[in-house]
Amino acid sequence: WTAEADRMMDYDNQTYWMARPDTIAHRIDVDLGAVYWIDSVEVHFFFVPETFFVRVTETLENPTWVEIGSMFDASRWSVYVARRLARARYVQIEVVSPFEDLDEVIGTAIRDIAVLVDQNLARYQTAVADSVWDYPPANVVDGRDDTPFISEFDTEQGTIVVDLQSVVNIAGVQVKWLHRPQSFTFAYSLDNVTYNMVAEEKNNIEHALIMDPTTFHFQARFIRVEVKAALPVDWMFDPDYWGDQGRRRPVVAISEIVLIEHTGGGGVFGIQNPDGSQWDTITFGQRQPGQWASSSEDDNRTADVFGEVGAAGEKVQIVATYRGNEVQVYRNGEAFGSSYIAGPGPVWRPGSRVIFGVRSTAWAVPGATDPNSTDYINSTKHGQTHSAFFHGTIHMATLIHRALLPEEVRGLYEHYNGGRERGCHCVNACPMGSNPSTRAHQFPAAALVCASGTKLGIISRRDIASVYPVTPGIHARFTAPQFQRGVVKTMMIA
Repeated sequence: WTAEADRMMDYDNQTYWMARPDTIAHRIDVDLGAVYWIDSVEVHFFFVPETFFVRVTETLENPTWVEIGSMFDASRWSVYVARRLARARYVQIEVVSPFEDLDEVIGTAIRDIAVLVDQNLARYQTAVADSVWDYPPANVVDGRDDTPFISEFDTEQGTIVVDLQSVVNIAGVQVKWLHRPQSFTFAYSLDNVTYNMVAEEKNNIEHALIMDPTTFHFQARFIRVEVKAALPVDWMFDPDYWGDQGRRRPVVAISEIVLIEHTGGGGVFGIQNPDGSQWDTITFGQRQPGQWASSSEDDNRTADVFGEVGAAGEKVQIVATYRGNEVQVYRNGEAFGSSYIAGPGPVWRPGSRVIFGVRSTAWAVPGATDPNSTDYINSTKHGQTHSAFFHGTIHMATLIHRALLPEEVRGLYEHYNGGRERGCHCVNACPMGSNPSTRAHQFPAAALVCASGTKLGIISRRDIASVYPVTPGIHARFTAPQFQRGVVKTMMIA
């Protein structure tokens, strides 16, 4: 009608599509562009129909439509959620009894349709156990809490291993107990030989192990849960003598194991051109969990460098240097992984912006992550799937006109933490180093100057692009999806 169908997909919940008020039935078809495991479909109505159905299918060639939800007498619902795990590329909403307007001025109207992708990496993977009864270990990865794995009766200790088939990025774990263990461990491995234990409980009283997705980030192919002692109060009745307290015995029983896909990727501090189509931004966890990187459009100047992973919430200094096509990331004054040769970088002309809290302001444009797009956002790794917004605190930021040398970066870190600035006029403040202009010769302090006050850790004045503290005594807290533009300036972040 007069309200276009595209409004149901425009990232704006205030716009809507409306059907002709004189139509009795209508259908909305959505193409996701690829087949996904989906968790649910949300329909945000403006004027709600009386009766409708939600169906999905993988293909339009001889399609098998699977009904995942329906509603009769739905007038009281403004948001309807059809929740069912399914593989789907096409979503269909069929309205068989529309919104009724006796004046025939208003028809059924939908603000937005949201399809939520399933993020449980363990679902339908391979699970094995060292003790098996009539409830197989595959039950812990079937997506259902009502179909548990249970070991042989009278088993007090047991192990279950889930093979994810490939190394994946994990951020967040849930192990749901059917019968609570008194003691257990949770560990992960890349090769099923060497395991890293990340959780151990010797006096458990909880009904689930829940590991915070903002704190526990790791890569793994194999997950191992070891139950070492069953909680007596949760022992199971003998199936042949159900209800007989004297015949209760221990079992290892797990309802479900959920491994949430890592979806970090927030941009912390960077520089971009006016429209955000080119950028160099320090990011956390975009390509690999817990890893710092330099993000750029089309990944032209981006690579995995694999440095030391710190604890979530830790205050760190992060520096990225760009010397010609060579990129190096530093953490707390030391090289974070190896340097690498990147593609040519942009020329930052007048009008370029310093940005905080987002990889690029291009992500703030409605429709930026449209899966049908082939632009610079979607051609970056995790451009669509990982949030571009940073969740954390920026304590101080600096933009310097030229690339720092390693000893200069170390000097910034040491000075911030109470040490002496490494500068050429500080006599013995710095070790010998290469001068940026004549790198073949060694000079004291690498031609640095000492700075103080708001010029903390900054090189000579002609190298300063503009230097200010974020706000004296006040730290800038960023919570996705929030960002700022400005001219503020090495990075102390938490």
